[in-house]
Amino acid sequence: FHPVKMMLAQQGTIEGAIVENGPVAAEYKYDGSRIQFHKSGGTCRMYSRRLEEVTDALPDIADLLMRSTDHDVLLDAEVIAIKDGRPLPFQAVLRRFRRKYGIDEISEEIRMVPNVFDILLLDGEMLIDLPFSERRARLIGAVRGYLAPQVVSDDPDVIEAMYQDALAAGHEGLMLKVPSSPYTPGVRGKNWVKIKP
Repeated sequence: FHPVKMMLAQQGTIEGAIVENGPVAAEYKYDGSRIQFHKSGGTCRMYSRRLEEVTDALPDIADLLMRSTDHDVLLDAEVIAIKDGRPLPFQAVLRRFRRKYGIDEISEEIRMVPNVFDILLLDGEMLIDLPFSERRARLIGAVRGYLAPQVVSDDPDVIEAMYQDALAAGHEGLMLKVPSSPYTPGVRGKNWVKIKP
């Protein structure tokens, strides 16, 4: 329950990321709000990008993530707002983060969904120094549902196709991550590259 600064991405290109790293892990880049989910036993808390606690503003997300794992975890995720099967702009999520009252009413109006893409702690073991590919394997083993879809490839056409799928689905673009990279809190580096129009 001590939030960790979140790892950040820098701008780049699909070709550049593949030339520099070989295979990359491609995930959707969501237009939402980053959260860190901490769970120990029957207690959970969530923190924003600024490391402020936001558990009370997002009780529906806390409940979904509590039920998605039987482990003690620290997860990195992005919360998006969905209406009629399409993501809403970031502002819809921000309204929920800032809201203090009437949360039950607005949560029925706007559905919020977490997309989990990293795990920093699992049952007391700190994982940030493990390669991203190993953290992803631990994440798949620890969390049911809500995992951000991922494709690992060194073929620009495969990554480009996923990029077009992301845009068509209403997302911001792609995140390209180096499979061998550790999690570096608070650092904006070339291990995570964002691709957007």
